[in-house]
Amino acid sequence: MLWQNTNFLIPLLSIILISIPGTFYIWTYRKGLQDIIGIGIMILSTIWLTAYIFQQCITINYLKVLFDKIQYTGILLLPVGLFLLAVRYVNYNKIFKIKYILLICTLPVITVFLTLTNEIHKLIWTDAKVVLFDSFNMIVKEYNTMYFVSIFYSLALTIAGIVIIVIDIIKSYGNPGEQNNWKK
Repeated sequence: MLWQNTNFLIPLLSIILISIPGTFYIWTYRKGLQDIIGIGIMILSTIWLTAYIFQQCITINYLKVLFDKIQYTGILLLPVGLFLLAVRYVNYNKIFKIKYILLICTLPVITVFLTLTNEIHKLIWTDAKVVLFDSFNMIVKEYNTMYFVSIFYSLALTIAGIVIIVIDIIKSYGNPGEQNNWKK
């Protein structure tokens, strides 16, 4: 059996079918850097969801592992996109210099590469097994140090983005006539 149905298949496919035209709509009517970042977030989300669907529904073990690795592209780079979107929202444009973007993206990109080559060094997970339940099989992993470092980094980027937006909201609370932050 090559394909197994899951309870999440229809809702996830619906989300993908909505996000693909949404991405093209944003691309068609893009006005600034925030739209480009939004397109990147939508593409990464679509990659993540598509790989997740295939990882859950395919029963061939090596394909299941391949799609599990592809998911890490979205999982690790989405917090970077969300952080950059938050920084753009508050108009902190100094961070959009190439050296800062490279600095922010270095750990996630290295982690994606390490994930794709994990069998060589086992820095992301030490052991992965396909476990068969009654009518469903899934991958169970024992994670290693680099996985937790990347999760902590992603969490720190996400929290930093939230804090930046909250601080901006608090600062603008005293100025009720202030414009939306997507000025240019």
